[in-house]
Amino acid sequence: MTTSDYALFMSFASIVISIVALLWNIWQKFLFVKPSLQVSFGVWHIMQAVTTALLARSSRSLLVLTVTNMGPGPLVLYACIAKSKAHWWTRPELGTLNPIHGEPSDPLPVSIGPFSAGLPTKIDAGEMKSFYFPYNKDCFLKDGLVRIGINDTYHRNNWCHRRDVRKACKAYKRDFALRSHSAAHET
Repeated sequence: MTTSDYALFMSFASIVISIVALLWNIWQKFLFVKPSLQVSFGVWHIMQAVTTALLARSSRSLLVLTVTNMGPGPLVLYACIAKSKAHWWTRPELGTLNPIHGEPSDPLPVSIGPFSAGLPTKIDAGEMKSFYFPYNKDCFLKDGLVRIGINDTYHRNNWCHRRDVRKACKAYKRDFALRSHSAAHET
């Protein structure tokens, strides 16, 4: 083969790659469009009214999973999910989380299972849905979870950023490890 044959072959390969990329982009952007989700997770503090113009942070907090449909179409959210840490000898375990059903700031929150809080629920493009979980010593953060997210119409697991879970676990250790440690020293 001569140099011109190599150049002709490379030109033909470039044309094939360009056509495949063009067809893939048309397929993804116009023919088979899957909406994307933005998922966040964290510890939120409940605010209470001190006066009509002043709010103060109460002693209670909640774990909040917030999902935003970034479009371009509607989507159905099925279940709040979590993933445990996997070691090299084990597979990660997936589990479902039970959101609070009804008023999240209730002192005794109630859950009616993984389909509480209106799950499954449909959200349109640009809409947001929040799911609330109790934040106490016995919450799911004590289990060493590394991922928290939501399952959608296409059976995709959409996870929040790992840093969101790390921040929540750090706050959990700060808030509850010190309390149990100081309670042990008092006895």
